[in-house]
Amino acid sequence: MRSRQALTLTAIMLLAAFMAQSALCQEPGKSFETAPLIKLIPGEITIPESGQYTLDANNSQQCFRLDGLKPGYRLTIEAEISGVEQGRGIISLYKDSGELIAQRKIQYGSGTTDKIKVAYQPSLESGGQVQSYYLTLGWYSGSMKYRLTLTLEDVEDYAPGMGDAGSSPDTAIRLPDLLPGKMIEFKGYLASADDGGDFADHVDYYIIRARFNNSRSALKVSVDPLGDMRLSTSLFMGDRRVTYGSSREPGGEIRLDISGEWKTGDAYEFAIRVDNLADRSGGGYVIRAWIEEPNATSQTTEIKPPGGLNERTLTMIIMAGAIALVAISILMIFLMRRRIYRVEEVDWWSYQFNPE
Repeated sequence: MRSRQALTLTAIMLLAAFMAQSALCQEPGKSFETAPLIKLIPGEITIPESGQYTLDANNSQQCFRLDGLKPGYRLTIEAEISGVEQGRGIISLYKDSGELIAQRKIQYGSGTTDKIKVAYQPSLESGGQVQSYYLTLGWYSGSMKYRLTLTLEDVEDYAPGMGDAGSSPDTAIRLPDLLPGKMIEFKGYLASADDGGDFADHVDYYIIRARFNNSRSALKVSVDPLGDMRLSTSLFMGDRRVTYGSSREPGGEIRLDISGEWKTGDAYEFAIRVDNLADRSGGGYVIRAWIEEPNATSQTTEIKPPGGLNERTLTMIIMAGAIALVAISILMIFLMRRRIYRVEEVDWWSYQFNPE
């Protein structure tokens, strides 16, 4: 029975590989209806696998259908352009409904080589339903040859399998309850202005419930961009925004806190909103949330989402290793100096009792 199941699984994998190989070898279509299907998977796909496609007066529009892109993933399309005869073209990405997502002009000369990139990181609202996307290359003049490299990158918010945090409280990712003495820390992602315009992931929402042991406790939230993004962060209770902050400079950290007369043991729900303030560049950010008690002296315990070590843990491991190396080095120097001293002392006594 096991051998039969293994043979069946192998046959399915071979068939899938054959179908993927066939798709990569197909010629581009002339319209959405005739576009060959390209199944996107995390990682890179290059089409065609060998050779190049031609765009000229006889092949003035070429189309590909892309499946597999969903919220929580970022698609980058790189076209390697080889100019044959000087001219112009255009590369475009469309939704299944025909709405234009992103577009780049192409200019080429005789014998020139260039690379053009188009990227799209859909928001939960714009790409929530399963849908296809269409990549087209259009000709205006001249002639060129090209190859495409499609890269699908995982940019899920909070943890693998969570997808994209929506841009409203209704589509927010719910975080674990926050208790005194514990910290929640996780990573999120936002798109740049070039990653799909109005359809891209520029806003993330998270819902968190906090329980306080003291009526004078404070809820603390920090948002740290990992690149040169400028972010803004808001904290809401219901429909009311209770505090707000923004990056003073690209990559600047944001810190927020709320204190009040809390009822001990009650759960208070807050919404955390993170915006890509300028939309100029995208990337990752780290959110940390904890409760600070009055005159607190104990450190908080982190609650990390599944999926491996975070940046703080890695930094602590590296620092601990560096401290250990320094301590070992100091100990070795001390022992060597003691040994030198003992050797010199023995030589001195030897000299006294055995004069030449």
